[in-house]
Amino acid sequence: MTSHNGVMRVLAFVMGLVFVFGAAVQYNDPDPLRWGLVYLAAAAVSFVALARPLPWQLPAAMALAAFVWALTPLAGVDAAAWRELFGEFGMASLEIEEAREALGLAIIGAWMMVLAAAGWRRR
Repeated sequence: MTSHNGVMRVLAFVMGLVFVFGAAVQYNDPDPLRWGLVYLAAAAVSFVALARPLPWQLPAAMALAAFVWALTPLAGVDAAAWRELFGEFGMASLEIEEAREALGLAIIGAWMMVLAAAGWRRR
């Protein structure tokens, strides 16, 4: 991401903040350390992208890991859990929790792919 690419810099800043927020709301999660670290790692990559160009391989590897990991919680999610995903912020059921985890990982993976593509174009 070059310094003159204002849109990507704004997006990187906003996504970094989103991921920091994602880490902050993990306080009531059954496994807060693991998920907090995942979101903080995504935030760190986003904020580093503001300061200097990233090698495309780093966000690409993070995207791959996030997408593969997102498949794990999907095994226990049914259609009802997806419909109730945004109903309330508390943990209504294990299925809803797993759907939220998969969605969070998919968001991380998608953003990392954007950063990887930006790095790839710079080569």
